[in-house]
Amino acid sequence: MSAKPKSESAVMGIFFNYASTLVNYGFAVIYVIVLTRFVPITQYGYYNAIIAFTGIISLFFPSFGVDNAIAKEAAEAHAKGGDVNPYYSAMMTLSITITMANSIALLATIPLLKVPSSLIPILYIIISSNLLNAFAGPMGFYLWLTQRTATQGKGMTVGSLVYRVSEIALIIIMRNVYAIAIASLLNVATTLSYYSNNVRIMPRIRHGLIVIRRNIKRFLNSGFQFWLATYLNGIGSSALSYLVYLYLGPQNSALFGISTVIIGA
Repeated sequence: MSAKPKSESAVMGIFFNYASTLVNYGFAVIYVIVLTRFVPITQYGYYNAIIAFTGIISLFFPSFGVDNAIAKEAAEAHAKGGDVNPYYSAMMTLSITITMANSIALLATIPLLKVPSSLIPILYIIISSNLLNAFAGPMGFYLWLTQRTATQGKGMTVGSLVYRVSEIALIIIMRNVYAIAIASLLNVATTLSYYSNNVRIMPRIRHGLIVIRRNIKRFLNSGFQFWLATYLNGIGSSALSYLVYLYLGPQNSALFGISTVIIGA
């Protein structure tokens, strides 16, 4: 029987969660300058197409809002002093299942990705990042659920810092888009490492599957509406980005991607 983790200061939780955003915003301008200076614009257009392609494939493996419903019921259970570990196990089970299916689909659809063969390994790096994130995401959820939002935010901030600094450094050194993909992998790996050191409870995948199977109808009824709005937005952004690449070429795809980064920052 594991001890109940102590909750943390809400103020510190807000601070550290916002700190990760500040890190991204603070380095975004430097990133764009370095990117446009050292990476060929056409190559970045291909990279942007790969990201859009992975986004489109992921749309075929939706959660249907089950994850949102699990989070909602888990928060209610925690507020009542109940056991949240079954919900943590359910979230981990759902995350791993969807990510594995999505990864297999990405590997199977490589022939449909019309980019130079020299850039195909980037897809493998992205898949690796997704697999690591399948574990990091639920761990972050557990920290949030148990009111350890400061620890959750610290993990996000450290990951963001590693991501932005390594991204800029690797672009200067490598001068190609592999630098961006590798930096993203380092981001997730760092966050996962930090969370793993702070979440000492192992999820029970079999138990998580039972929770989902027993409550699937209620989960769908509770989370579907919120999921649908997010899903429709994802369809538009991924499809638009890939259509720009297909019909306007890699250079315009790069310009579209850079403008998205600037607007997001």
